[in-house]
Amino acid sequence: MLFRSFRDQYYGLVGVVREAGSSDAEASQMRLATVGLIDLGEFLWGQRSTRFAKTKYTQPVVAVSNLPKELAGWASSRKRPKILVSNQTRIVEVFVDDLGDVLPSVPILTVDCEADDLWRVAASLASPVASILATERHLGAGMSADVIKMSAKDLLNLPLPSNSEKWSEGSILFQRIHRTHDPSIRNELLTQFGHVMCEAFDAPLEVFNWWWGRIPKRKQVI
Repeated sequence: MLFRSFRDQYYGLVGVVREAGSSDAEASQMRLATVGLIDLGEFLWGQRSTRFAKTKYTQPVVAVSNLPKELAGWASSRKRPKILVSNQTRIVEVFVDDLGDVLPSVPILTVDCEADDLWRVAASLASPVASILATERHLGAGMSADVIKMSAKDLLNLPLPSNSEKWSEGSILFQRIHRTHDPSIRNELLTQFGHVMCEAFDAPLEVFNWWWGRIPKRKQVI
C-alpha cells in the first residue's frame, strides 16, 4: 500500500515541530523527514540541517500527543516499518525506516508492505532501472527541469525485477548500505548494488553508468 503526505498534514505540523532535546519535546515524539534529509539508502537526520515551515532544524521531531486528533491518528499509523521515497530529485532516492519512528512530510511518498518484502521492494525502487524509467516518464514535472516528480500512481507503475536471485542479492546489499556510514565502503556497496540490480532487471551497463553519474557527488569517491 502506498501513501502520500498531503498539504493538510503539512500545515497541521506547523507549530508542532521541535528540535530534539528541547524542553517541550515528549516521549511520544517521531523524527520528522523532509525531502532534503533523504538520500539513497540514508536518512541524514542529525547530520544535515533542514527547513520546515521556514524554520531551520538539525534534529526535527514531532510530539504525536500534541497533534490534533485527526492528525494524531495519521501520525500513529506511520509508526511502523516502511519505505520512504523522496520526490523531486535527480534519481529515485529511497530510505527504509525499519524502526518505524520517522514521520514523513510533503512531498515524500510512503510505501507500506509486508515485513518480509520490505527490503526487496525498497531495492527495486532504488534500482538504476527504476530511476531511468522514472526519468523518461516524469523528468521536468517538478520545480526544476532536471528532477523527477512522481505521484503515488507513478511509483506503483514501476516494474519489478525478473531475476529473483539477483533481486534478493540486491536487497541484502541495500540493507548493508543503510548500515554503513563509511564513505568508501558506502561507495563500494552502492556500486555493487547498482550492478546487481541492473542484472536483476536484465538492463545493460549503460543504465548503471547513467545512474551513477546522477548520484549526488558527495557519495562518490573523489
